[in-house]
Amino acid sequence: MLGHEGSECRRKKPGRQEWRRRNQAEEEGFTTPRRTIQRLGSRMGLNSPNKQEDIKLFLKKQGVGLVALVETKVKKENISRVADKLFMGWRWYTNVESNHKVRIWIVWREQGYHMQVMREVEQIVHCKAIQNSTQKHFSISFVYGLNSIAQRQMLWSEMKSIADTVQGA
Repeated sequence: MLGHEGSECRRKKPGRQEWRRRNQAEEEGFTTPRRTIQRLGSRMGLNSPNKQEDIKLFLKKQGVGLVALVETKVKKENISRVADKLFMGWRWYTNVESNHKVRIWIVWREQGYHMQVMREVEQIVHCKAIQNSTQKHFSISFVYGLNSIAQRQMLWSEMKSIADTVQGA
């Protein structure tokens, strides 16, 4: 998953939040993919050309074939433009139909995975996937949890509903 933890939320007290570029994060020991991407965060989301370049380099360096980006802050009218710059040669899917803020953006290499979206709601995109090299089938849900208790209750209800439909869950 790419994004940030609650402790790194922009609602922290002003002046205490520090975001680092990828190379600075690596120098400081944040070398795992998740921690590195967390340190790439900014209030610009994926609208920033610098952020786009950092993510492109990260995906290439790590050999990523399937990833979800959360809280991208890309407006509906900019999705294609950002995707053309960032994900050339990749397939992608957003939850823009259920949330105009594009909180979940799923990206995969077609030669690596076959993805089929089974369900999309504001906080979850649930897919069936096949890893092409092994022909392994699996279900995967990408989640962006909203902040309020009521919204989280809707999330848990939806997750239970999805679990009831997944064989072996």
